[in-house]
Amino acid sequence: MSKAFDSIKKGLEEAVAYSRGNEGGVRIHRPPKPDIRAIRDKMGISEGAAHR
Repeated sequence: MSKAFDSIKKGLEEAVAYSRGNEGGVRIHRPPKPDIRAIRDKMGISEGAAHR
């Protein structure tokens, strides 16, 4: 098989193992939390206005 196929297959196998509780050897990628205050400041809105 191709390298791409092998990589996808390995990733899917790791995802299944992780979903079953096996976290060994699995890398978890989480995006950074957004800076809500900076976003509001950039858009020129206050916290109160953001909730309307």
